[in-house]
Amino acid sequence: MLPLIVITGATGFIGSRLLHRLIMEGYNAIGLSRRSDERKRQIFRIEDYADYNPSKNAILVHLAQTRDVRRAEEKGQSHIDETVALCKALQEKPWMHLIYASSAEIYGDQVPAARCTCEPVAPQSAYGTVRQQCEKLILEKNGTVLRLANVYGSGMADNNVLSVILSQIPGAGPLRVNDSAPVRDFIWIEDVISAFMSAIELRRPGIFNIGSGRGASIADLAEYALKLAGQEHRPVQDVRASGKPSHLVLDIEETRQALNWTPTVTIEKGISKLMGINS
Repeated sequence: MLPLIVITGATGFIGSRLLHRLIMEGYNAIGLSRRSDERKRQIFRIEDYADYNPSKNAILVHLAQTRDVRRAEEKGQSHIDETVALCKALQEKPWMHLIYASSAEIYGDQVPAARCTCEPVAPQSAYGTVRQQCEKLILEKNGTVLRLANVYGSGMADNNVLSVILSQIPGAGPLRVNDSAPVRDFIWIEDVISAFMSAIELRRPGIFNIGSGRGASIADLAEYALKLAGQEHRPVQDVRASGKPSHLVLDIEETRQALNWTPTVTIEKGISKLMGINS
């Protein structure tokens, strides 16, 4: 019997695409969501994810956590307590395997080198603390942890930095961003879905970085998008520049080997896709 793949947060940016891919490839998969969406196949509304009781022949992909850093920090300890309690409740159920969507934010942004899963982490924020505690719970059951870089693509949130940039193109005058200096690792949504597919198929325990392995500054993104639009003359203007170094790029060599996975879409190609330009 094929295992049942259960996805929490199945109406979200990643969850909805993962469920669609699984169904299209013939997997036995369902999605769980606190939001009702009758338009989508195989998604079931649930008041509390902890209420779901799986069969022993089921794999959990746990995506139902906020990816809004600001919201997590505003809630503080209550965010930590609620999110970890849910992860613990799910972890205690009789799953065949657990896969958890963590975040590269757990590393912090103060090291100007690609970050490795072998490094110790000591998060200083509520957002990072939640990820660290949930990772420990998943690893206790020999599960798989995927630390995701900055995921982007069609359907991404309006507050994604690329959404902010592209919303100003075409336009006139300066293109405004909060801070153009930070360097981040950006990973195309379909490459992320492919990583989850590999994790589901292989069920390899451990922590794996899911990113492009390459850094780009916010200024790089804005300038490339302006170039594609033929608006190179427009300057990129900071609204709230911090003046502090900020660098977060992932080392993905271990992931390439362990999950037989390699990202295929560069940031340049991804921006071109979002702008509807063949490059």
